[in-house]
Amino acid sequence: MNYKTKMRITHILYSGTGGVFKVVDSIIKDKKKIHSVISVGPKLSENFLITKKKLKKNYFFVKTKKHFSVLFFINIFFNLLKFKPQIIVLHNYQILPCILSKLFLNNKIIYVDHTPEKLKSNKDRFLCRFFHLLIDSFVVLNDTNYTILSKDYKIDKSKIIKIPNGINLFKSHKSKKNNIINIGMAGRLNSTKHFDILIKSVQSLLDKNIKIRCILAGDGEEKQELKKLILNKYKKNF
Repeated sequence: MNYKTKMRITHILYSGTGGVFKVVDSIIKDKKKIHSVISVGPKLSENFLITKKKLKKNYFFVKTKKHFSVLFFINIFFNLLKFKPQIIVLHNYQILPCILSKLFLNNKIIYVDHTPEKLKSNKDRFLCRFFHLLIDSFVVLNDTNYTILSKDYKIDKSKIIKIPNGINLFKSHKSKKNNIINIGMAGRLNSTKHFDILIKSVQSLLDKNIKIRCILAGDGEEKQELKKLILNKYKKNF
């Protein structure tokens, strides 16, 4: 396929750790399209250094100040002009540069609604409520968000795409031979995910002499605190 005929796609996302990075990192591996990434935030996560090497001139970092990232929309817009994407996939709140780009480049905007309803901030709701007419498509990960967008915000259902989270739906069973239960949880290690509840709940199984293999996959600001909790609570079980 000729380089000029490939679809040009830009992803805009927060520059820190989290599940969104993993989503984007898997998407940009598609060689049938030309991808660029604009990371926005006060600090660049080490994960993005690998992405930067992959994309080279198609990778952009816009350094912002905490709580004032909206003021840097012009910087993001200029990077969009450099790459000239046909599609912008927005993974955060930076809708203003996307709208400007739409006016100048006539590109499409896809907004990915990553956040569960219970964890949504006012910025999440503001974006969907007041800018939905300028967004070409919405991607949601569950039925609740789909219903809220279509019913509460009156967004045309034809503009909403539901992609269920990638989970294993097959039931797992405790091994009768060695009496071990495997428990796993993946996500950003912060207070909103409540990894601490999972860690504390394991105690009831240990009290029944059931062996536990608990795997926590992720990174984040509470990583060290969760390690301390595990050591303090289960040190005798190691």
